[in-house]
Amino acid sequence: MENKFTKTRDQSYFQEKLQRAMDRHNLGALILTQPEAVFYATGFMGCSHYRFRSCGNAIAVVPAQGRVTLIVSQFEAGGARLQTKGEVEIETYPVWIYIEDFDDPNETEKDPQPDPMKTFRMAADIAAQAAGGKTVGVERSAIPYDKFCYLKEKLGEERLLECADLLTECKKIKSQWEIDLCRYTAEVAEQVMEYVMRSTQAGMTEADLVRLFTTRAYEITGGVELTKVNNVHTVGPCYWSTLVPRDHVLKEGEIVRLDGGVQIYGYLSDLARTYVVGREVAPEKQHIFDALLAGFDAGMGMIGPGVKLSDAFGHILEVIRSHNLPTYVRGHFGHTTGSGLTEDYPMICAKTDEVFQPGMVFCLETPYYSSKHDSYNLEDEFVITETGMERFTHINRSLIVGS
Repeated sequence: MENKFTKTRDQSYFQEKLQRAMDRHNLGALILTQPEAVFYATGFMGCSHYRFRSCGNAIAVVPAQGRVTLIVSQFEAGGARLQTKGEVEIETYPVWIYIEDFDDPNETEKDPQPDPMKTFRMAADIAAQAAGGKTVGVERSAIPYDKFCYLKEKLGEERLLECADLLTECKKIKSQWEIDLCRYTAEVAEQVMEYVMRSTQAGMTEADLVRLFTTRAYEITGGVELTKVNNVHTVGPCYWSTLVPRDHVLKEGEIVRLDGGVQIYGYLSDLARTYVVGREVAPEKQHIFDALLAGFDAGMGMIGPGVKLSDAFGHILEVIRSHNLPTYVRGHFGHTTGSGLTEDYPMICAKTDEVFQPGMVFCLETPYYSSKHDSYNLEDEFVITETGMERFTHINRSLIVGS
């Protein structure tokens, strides 16, 4: 298997989309510092940037015209050149390790760690030259105070504008390449979940499910372009979120909620499957599942181009409550998926003016969490088309696996 999506990514599409948005906002440059934004602008996924999320580890500077500049450490420059395929300008900075390829006879010592302001100085210089006297977009909410103070001093606070809305605007309508990648990540996640569902037995723990989930993801993909496996499951009465798998031993009749997915070349899927351990379902648990399924079906039945996200939210909530869950309440019933860190805007919620548009990739979900009746989520992914939607995945319609 080859790195299909890395090789077929079209840098000009992303660069020009960002630059058109910059023109609408009258921006002369963007300084992008979050891993997901750097990736969106360049196609580069930095290992240390994604893992450690150190602001400034890698920075992308997008000019109003011309090629994007990627600032990256010498240690990651080789990977950056491979991933960006010569389609962006690359500027490097030294780190504490010795790399023969960057040998400098005049360098007699190295700092224990790189100067944390180095990349911001480089980015500010490049952005100042690119922007002229125009405003520069920055990810203000993600930049540490000291680094933002430097940008204010260098560029002027009045010239710095939060660009989060611009990035959301660019990312919510996806290219065919992005849609194909989202479809693939969703299909992989669905295959993984179906395998875990068939393999679940009484006596297992959450750690067993995580092992099955992760191993199967690597088996299906061969590990090719697989950058993360996202396990956010719940087992039996343990409804809470946790990073450390619980040692709760699964019993017959308990409900398992599988949630999460896989990230392939920066794009993350988000699905959920809910099922019972064994073949017997308590009536109250079946009732909850049926109510959530009715709400899910109601949402899927009305979503299409031009439909208000808030209308879909209201209809789903009304249907679930009408199935004898009168106090059920939630903040949203799904969100867009793609290259974001997690749940992305826009969301299927009450307080939004957004409408479904062709090219948007969404997940729809109807969750329920309880220590008394266990936890549930019905969640699928789809893309909005000109005439309706294309579903990437299809939830199980019975709590009993194989029914």
